[in-house]
Amino acid sequence: MLYIIIITLSFFLHAYIHELSHLYMTKALVGVNSHRIRLYPHIDEHLGFVWASVYVDRKSEPTKLHAGLIYFAPRIANIIFILLFATISLLSFEISVYIKIIIGASAIDLFIGSLGLSERSDLRMYSKFWSISPWLPRVAGVFSSIIFIATII
Repeated sequence: MLYIIIITLSFFLHAYIHELSHLYMTKALVGVNSHRIRLYPHIDEHLGFVWASVYVDRKSEPTKLHAGLIYFAPRIANIIFILLFATISLLSFEISVYIKIIIGASAIDLFIGSLGLSERSDLRMYSKFWSISPWLPRVAGVFSSIIFIATII
């Protein structure tokens, strides 16, 4: 039962981190007048079905580089969590399964985010703004998340 609670909490924690990443990157690059975060599955009027979302009223319009960074921001958070896990692994001989679940949720977010199934997914959007093939970040993200998940099991 405790595993189910930890898994559920890690979903909401990483959904919050994911949406905050978008918000803070937007604040840093173009400024924010107001925002609203929804941390539950719902139908967004622009995106369709989403697991969580952030609505941001920006102070100014971003450049293509900035827009790409705003969409890419959750990948930065995923990488930080994966590096945190690697650091903890080096410092400690045995890591609690609960910590593995919480930090491992970041690898799941990286994997799902690397699929880029929707035309409006983060991966497709930053690929479009940066004029790169979506297959480059897709392959890199899927490959690295599978390797990471295999190492924590």
